[in-house]
Amino acid sequence: MPWAISPGGSNPSPSVVIGVYGIIGSGKSRVAQIFKEKYDFKIISADEIGHKVINLPEVKEKIVKEFGRSVLDKDSYKIDRTCLGDIVFSDLEAKKKLEDILWQYMTEYIKEELKGSKRVLIDAAVLFKAGWNRLCNHTIYVYAPVYLIFLRLINKRRYPLKKILCIIKSQREIADDGNRATFKIYNNSSVENLHKKVDCIWKKISS
Repeated sequence: MPWAISPGGSNPSPSVVIGVYGIIGSGKSRVAQIFKEKYDFKIISADEIGHKVINLPEVKEKIVKEFGRSVLDKDSYKIDRTCLGDIVFSDLEAKKKLEDILWQYMTEYIKEELKGSKRVLIDAAVLFKAGWNRLCNHTIYVYAPVYLIFLRLINKRRYPLKKILCIIKSQREIADDGNRATFKIYNNSSVENLHKKVDCIWKKISS
């Protein structure tokens, strides 16, 4: 059973929970999308949940207390994620402080999203580091050659080289967790090839 129901809970545990992780630009979200489109998986995106959680009043208060009011957007008074990201991706200690604030709230959101669903995929780069792998039946590590990651981030996201280097450096632990996965996908080729690799993994899981 991938996760425990709290006392008095009536919703059954999902039949299959897959966790997909990998560093930025590896293609993990593309893998998640293939599972959704071909095998009817509900996707729980850690990034999307993080965006929701970050502006909860109690969370925002903790972030401002830790990082200062400079991380607030001057017009909306919401957390400026770009500004905050520039801080944490260049300072591992600051990144750890932000994770300590966010992850406890994100974990509760994820558990709620799991309830009542039969096929769920958690798309989270920090799957193991945050402990969300314990909510999964299977985990998939997606990785790619460094040069391809750079090309994807430059061409698709228009990230400057310095930002890419800072992000990859800050995500080194994710790559270190690669050997802990149930399955691995080397995403170094075409989308068609990626589909075949996902099909192969799903065949093993569902057999």
